[in-house]
Amino acid sequence: MVASVAINVYGPGIRTADMIAAFFSVPARLFRAYGGHLSGIYGARGVHYWTFFVSIAATFILAYPPTGYVVKT
Repeated sequence: MVASVAINVYGPGIRTADMIAAFFSVPARLFRAYGGHLSGIYGARGVHYWTFFVSIAATFILAYPPTGYVVKT
């Protein structure tokens, strides 16, 4: 009885949540294969650094909340 209550707390059923979790790993597998291809062409160290710098830029952009500026003249 307790397990059925815990499963339906957030809305989607167990099968829907399972499919969402499974589909989450598909892009990771594709990008990992593409990263291996790029590492073969450009070298692992260069691809690693570019991935790191893109991650830093994305983190920097996502760290700021949406703001609105009003300039009164």
